[in-house]
Amino acid sequence: MDKKGVMKTIYKYPLRHVGSQELEMPQGAQILSCQAQQGVPCVWALVTTESPKVNRVFRVLLTGAHADPLLTAVHIGTVLLDEGNFVVHVFDEGER
Repeated sequence: MDKKGVMKTIYKYPLRHVGSQELEMPQGAQILSCQAQQGVPCVWALVTTESPKVNRVFRVLLTGAHADPLLTAVHIGTVLLDEGNFVVHVFDEGER
């Protein structure tokens, strides 16, 4: 907790293996990492728990997938699944 009584916490958000998806998270969440945990791609974010909830859009693409719509998205990680046989790339499209 900071001097103003604001609680910062690290939350984990599991993702589906491919496609666009919206996750509800506190506004202004800071993405820390994107990795696999037990075969599931996950995003870890530093959040202010008291912030209002917003939807944030993430897109998970396979290697070789069409990526033109992602020109403004931020790449947050490449995740190896199934012992490296399945590789996905995770992009943050921001809050909605």
